[in-house]
This record gives sequence, C-alpha cells and structure tokens, in this order.
Amino acid sequence: MKHDLDPPAPPPADLSDNLGIAPTTASLAILVIVAVAAAWAHEGVRALQVWALALPVIVWLWWPIQRVRWQRARRGVVVLTIVLFIVDSAIRAYLNTVYGAGPESSLVLSAIANTHLAESGEYLGMYGTAILRTAAIAAAAIAACVWLSGRPRAPLKAWIDARPRRYAVYGITGLLLLASVAGHLLKPWVRWHPVAFWPDWISDVVALRESWVAQADEREQESQEAARIHPRLASEQPATVVLVIGDSVNRDNMQLYGYARETTPQLMQRQLHLADQFTVFRHAWSTMPGTLSAMERIFNFGETSTAAVPHLLALAQIVGYKVWWVSNHNDLAIEQLHASFSDEVRVTNRIPGRSTVSLDTEALPAFKEALADPSPHKLIVVHLLGAHPRYRLRYPAQTKVAFQQSDAVERKMEHEGRSLWLRHMRAEYDTAIAFHDYVISKTLDLTMESLSDDRYGAWVFMSDHGQEVGHELDHAGHAPHSAAGYKIPLVIWQNQPRTELPPDAGSRPFRSDWTAWTLATLLNINWPDRDPSRDVLSADYTWVAPSLPFKFEN
Repeated sequence: MKHDLDPPAPPPADLSDNLGIAPTTASLAILVIVAVAAAWAHEGVRALQVWALALPVIVWLWWPIQRVRWQRARRGVVVLTIVLFIVDSAIRAYLNTVYGAGPESSLVLSAIANTHLAESGEYLGMYGTAILRTAAIAAAAIAACVWLSGRPRAPLKAWIDARPRRYAVYGITGLLLLASVAGHLLKPWVRWHPVAFWPDWISDVVALRESWVAQADEREQESQEAARIHPRLASEQPATVVLVIGDSVNRDNMQLYGYARETTPQLMQRQLHLADQFTVFRHAWSTMPGTLSAMERIFNFGETSTAAVPHLLALAQIVGYKVWWVSNHNDLAIEQLHASFSDEVRVTNRIPGRSTVSLDTEALPAFKEALADPSPHKLIVVHLLGAHPRYRLRYPAQTKVAFQQSDAVERKMEHEGRSLWLRHMRAEYDTAIAFHDYVISKTLDLTMESLSDDRYGAWVFMSDHGQEVGHELDHAGHAPHSAAGYKIPLVIWQNQPRTELPPDAGSRPFRSDWTAWTLATLLNINWPDRDPSRDVLSADYTWVAPSLPFKFEN
C-alpha cells in the first residue's frame, strides 16, 4: 500500500544521457543485417564498400540525443536509409539469381527500356514467385531494422563499466567513419550508393530509349553510305573471316613477341606449325588508350583523304556477309555503336565493370554457334575481356598466380625499383595473358576446323589498347601517356592468301585505326575509292606514324 509520506518514485532513467558514444545491441544488430544484405547483392570488396556507405547513419544511433522529437527525426532518417540499402540489395540479388546480371548491365537496361505495361503484367505472372520470395526476405530484414531502431538507447554494459574499452570504441568508430567518408568522396565507391545509383540508372534507361531512335537513323545512314560507294565482292567464293579483339593486352608481355616469361606457349606452337600462313606483326600500335575510343577507330577506317567510308560492319552487310558479334565484354555503348550493325549478337557476360568474373571461355560456345552458321559469307567479331583490369579475375579462381619465382623479369623490375605490389601485379597480369593465350589459340583452332576445302578462311587477333604494368612507370593500369598503353599484338592467319604477302610483312608497322582497310581486303571487298596505302597487306602500303603522346619509335 502506498502512503502519503513515501518519497516520490524517481523519474525513469534517460538512457540517452550517458558518458558518450557507445554501440548498442540494437545498432550492432542493424549493422549485421545491412552487412548481410550487402553480401547478398555484391561480391567481395564491393560488399564492404556498400556496407561502409551505409555505416554513418547506423553509427548515428550510438550518439545520445535527449529531445524526443530529434530522436524521432533521427529514427526516420535511419529507417529510410536502411530501407533504400535493403531494397537495393534485394533488386540486385534477384537479378543476379534469375539472370546472372546486374541492374546496370546491358541485358537489364535493354529489357527495361523495351518493356511496356502489358509485358510487365506478363512478367509478374511468370516470375511472381521469385519476386515474392525476394520481397519477403527484404521485408523481414526491413521490419527487423525498424523494430531495432526503436529500442531504448541502452549502451552495451561492457563499455560503461570499462572506460578503456569505451575509448577503444571511440577509436574504432572514428576509423570506420573516416573510411566511410573517404568512400563518399571516391567516385568508384559512391556510385554504388542507392541515392546516387538509381537516379543515374533511370537516366540511363531514358537515354537508351532515346538513343535507339537515333541509332536506327544512324544505321540507316551508314547503310546508305555503304551503298553509295558501290562496294562489291571480288569473288563469290564462300568465306569465313574472324576478328578476335582482346582487351588491355600489351605485346611486350607476350612470349610470341620475345617476352622472357612463357605467357603464350599455345600461340608459339601455332606459329611453328602454320609457318607462312601465320603472320605476327612486330610493331602494332593502338591509336587510343581506352576501349570505347579504340573500338570506334578500329571499325570506322580512321582518317581518309579520298572518300567517306561507312562502318565496316555496314559495308560487310551490304555486299552479303552475315555478321555475328560474340562478346564477353558487357558494354552498352559498344553494343549500340558497333554490335547493333550485326545480324546476330551473343553477349555472354552480364555483369559490367572491372569486377566481372566472366571468363573469356564463356564466349566459346557462342563462337562455335557462329562458325556453324551455314551462310556462305560470314564475318564473326569476338570481343573478349583479355587482361582487362582487374587481372586476377581474368583467369580461373583456382589457378595459382604464375611467375612468382625470381626470374629475369622479376630481377629487372627489382633493379628498376618497382614495388613489391607492382611486381605481384605483373605476375597476375602475365597469368591473365597466359590464360588469354589459351582462349585465343582455341578460337584459331575452331576456325580452322570449321572450314571446308572450298571455303576461304581468315583469322585476325589484336588488342584494343595496351597496358602499363611496370614497364615505364610505377603503375598498373591504363596509361594514356606511356608507350605501354598503346603497344598491341596483331596476328593474321589465312588458309589462302588474298594477296601475295611480302617477305618482310611482319616487320611492317601497323596502326589500329587502319584496321578496317586490312579487313576489307580479307573480306574481299572492293570499291572505286578504296585506299590500298592503308592496308598492311597491300604492296602499296605506306606507313604514316600516328600522333601519340610520346616519342614514337618502331
């Protein structure tokens, strides 16, 4: 029984009024849920990056706030942010599970841009179960975080009882927040934040829809231009011409070009057995250090003083070639600018960006399909990832990094003062080149096996641009100001030579923006204003050095 003389009960403890920041059981549980959601949608380092981007608002729960209305405002911001991250993860996880693709992949962007309301209803009817399952997991995670965010801000007792530990959490919190702030300032990180990513994604879908209209007009113009120059086939002999384009392959890292490490044993064997049919061009150069710009110049004939020449693929179609585009390179711009001219397109890689783990062997089944096509005249373009950074993702995960032992290359790099990290990157790069050697050689073998006795066959291997991995700079990656960024391989095989090659053909310098002139010869296409001086296989070939940002030497 309560008596009037009893002292009044003390007010409830204000659990937000404590000695400083401290994690709570609820906030740590939210951190774990968001981390699991990030790992659900992303792989490896990227999952940690996404989790770090969500970290600040969750750590905000550790701060003491006394006013109820500010507590409610904070909870609203925290819940909204967590919802964005979990929904983002759910969408990505669903797309990866069902399609093996990211939302920014050309597959998904094209599907969304080409979808109308009726198709959306049909899609829900077909994949409703998978969507509901993913949505249920996301809803459960969101509900748990909403409930946990409203729990009293009681700090973990260990941090209250032991001051040194409390100071330790101050330091850990500071370091985590510092990493998160740095991530928010770095474009490769912050682009994965849902607030940054999805508005850009919507813009990409809208831009893609608009570009389709423009691309259709442009393709029509290219076809008209191709017809205007009056191209013709020099003969009706059936032909298969294959162009294999690697990415970021520096010829200086190929044993085929005299490199000390055995990075291209397969191509070395082909050179030995195929003799004069197999020509290695020792001085091939890209004129651009990036993929998109380099690809544009490969197919658009470069500069010409005689007449405007259309896209090579449009030209091939006009004279009767069936054009296949087989790619392990997920790049929407390249698909729109080049693959869109093809009759058949096969893209085997559905995760764009440097972190894709699609190996170039994935493109081989589609390549076999193209070779089996019964069309009398075929041009097959194969666009591979090659040694595109990140190098360790360009060969099977179970493959050990080769060339780790001390050898001539390692000793040379040590003598030049290259860092241990860069020497390891070189070993990873060379391992990627060795795997690429297998894939490239396989495309040549399959091409030769597909040819009948009466069919002409040509196979061309080149790279879009080079790569700097400690050759001239203490740097690994694209190198617009280093010769390593422009050195590329060029190999041409023919079962029946279209032209009589001079004995010194392999020593002729080559520039990638003249590639289409040589391919026109292999395709046996002629037109009145054709310029043989830019065809490296022609007796009239005249070398003109490109303008590159370094002292040019062959």
